[in-house]
Amino acid sequence: MFYRRIHPALNFWNASYFCGSAAVLRRKYLEEVGGIRGTTITEDAETAYQLHSRGYNSVYINRPMVCGLSPESYDDYVTQRSRWAQGMVQLVLLNNPLTTRGLSIPQRIAYFNSSFFWLFGFPRFIYFIAPASYLILGLNVYHASWMQILAFTLPYVLSIYVVMDFLYAGSRQPFFSEIYESVQSLFLMPAVISVLLNPWKPTFKVTPKGLTNEKNYLSPLAAPFFLVIGINVVAVILAGYKWFYEPLLRDVIAVTVIWSIYNLYLSIVALGAFWERKQIRKFYRIAASGKVVVRFPRMGNTAYEGEVHDVSLTGIGFKAKLPFLPRDRDEVLLEVHDSYGRIYHFENRLHRAVKQGDVYFCGSEFIDGRVPYGEIVSYVFGDSQRWQDNWNSKSATQGTGRMLWYFIRTGVAGFVGGIIPLTYHALKQLWKFGVRLATTRILRDKLLALASWFAYFFYLALTSLVQSLERRQVRKLQRMEASGPATLYFPRLDATVRGQVTDVSLTGIGVIVAELPFHIRNLERATIRTTGKQGEGYQFACVIHRTVKHEGGTLVGAEFIVDTYSYPKIVQFVYGTSTGMLYYVMVHGGTFAEHGTAAARGVLSQGWKAMRALPTYLFGKQDAGNRKPQIGEKPR
Repeated sequence: MFYRRIHPALNFWNASYFCGSAAVLRRKYLEEVGGIRGTTITEDAETAYQLHSRGYNSVYINRPMVCGLSPESYDDYVTQRSRWAQGMVQLVLLNNPLTTRGLSIPQRIAYFNSSFFWLFGFPRFIYFIAPASYLILGLNVYHASWMQILAFTLPYVLSIYVVMDFLYAGSRQPFFSEIYESVQSLFLMPAVISVLLNPWKPTFKVTPKGLTNEKNYLSPLAAPFFLVIGINVVAVILAGYKWFYEPLLRDVIAVTVIWSIYNLYLSIVALGAFWERKQIRKFYRIAASGKVVVRFPRMGNTAYEGEVHDVSLTGIGFKAKLPFLPRDRDEVLLEVHDSYGRIYHFENRLHRAVKQGDVYFCGSEFIDGRVPYGEIVSYVFGDSQRWQDNWNSKSATQGTGRMLWYFIRTGVAGFVGGIIPLTYHALKQLWKFGVRLATTRILRDKLLALASWFAYFFYLALTSLVQSLERRQVRKLQRMEASGPATLYFPRLDATVRGQVTDVSLTGIGVIVAELPFHIRNLERATIRTTGKQGEGYQFACVIHRTVKHEGGTLVGAEFIVDTYSYPKIVQFVYGTSTGMLYYVMVHGGTFAEHGTAAARGVLSQGWKAMRALPTYLFGKQDAGNRKPQIGEKPR
């Protein structure tokens, strides 16, 4: 798109600029602006900008004549694009092309547009969250009725694709351009914002290139897209709820849910950009064509004609009809030529030969020491016609309809080929961890202890939430009947009382004693000593919460003072093991599901009320005039 359509247009207005490579600059003029500029981190565009402002001309030759490396991973790709975005925004903030003297009006517009383009991440982000904002939060994102959408919006969207296909056919592919912008938007926004806040902050970062991957892996940068997928999934689920409970808004719900499903599909397809595949080849193979004459020294000097298939700095791939089976590591003599008529002779060694029909596809490697490196570079990279052929092969237009079908088909294939293997890989790693956990006692015990600790605090938070929502007292954990001797020591009074344990739970213990000879304050501190089921001794620091007259004695209800030191002893005393604690709390106790259901019901009810009220707090109440309901509004 940039080199096929934009740059020729810039060249028409004498505004084509230096893009870092494949350029020739007159040294005399370059010295006038102080050499390659470095105020921004896009030094190439800034240098061209300064030369244009002094009245010098630029010429863009619309023919590929060099080959460059692109980033190997998505992480490196983001590093490169973030630098471009930050540098071009710097150009606007620090120089402002619209007011720079020496530039013509078209040049000013061209430079401003080239910089302003990098703000596309903001509308793309809004496009991602807009339908979910209505379905989840009830925000009014688009003021139009269903008929207005059919009459105005739908024709507008379709006309965009028609005009795009007419103006940019062969250079900007419909739908795939959506993926291209989507995978960049969430990462370019923070980069651009940092420049807007401090134009001098960005530093130059070299884009890593020529790297290899030893294995398949998912880039950590995929995390934001998993969040986008989750938000849109929630939005689609809530759309189903609203469809039945808000029938008057079904036309609005239909529009936003279709929008959310498209965003969801787009996000899933975009995940393919984050799946880094194994890449152990150091040099990229380039599609090539042309005649090749092949000779096998072990078979004499008979020449066999074939076609070049691909080339790289390490070898040549070709196909030829051969009357015999090529052997692995056979030496071959290759005679090839380029579009300029130059003839090259190479000594190669076969690494593979695959027969398809009556033709052998052979992969050969240059033999070190026998082939001059300069000859290899000249043949592989010195033929600009090869780059032109490759460029032309990628510019064939297929129409919007075919591209839509290809987009859907590719997305499904990408899901099957990327997400499913990723899920399999995650399940495989989870299985390995489970096996390791089951066979390593120390690791298993520590993990179970951590799980019980988490369950304890989660349960306390859950019961507190139920109490606040339902405004009633709720027993935190079910008490279990118990027995055994117990001694209560009161430090403030320096007094000791003997009694019997009546019940226990993870939060406290009940002890019945004889008539107390002294008064106990509210929240009195005490130390309780008792024995476990196996006769082992325990000592717990407690707080007395209540004392009740009971059958000629006093029932004392105490709550454990829990910390990281005492918690394992409490679990062992009450349940025996962490596994027993988890089983009782989650299953046998019964109150976990009861409290969880009550909390979820209360949270959803209160949350729904809050979300319904949020637009009013954000935007204020709208005048209840006589007008038709708009998208995102209920009929009045």
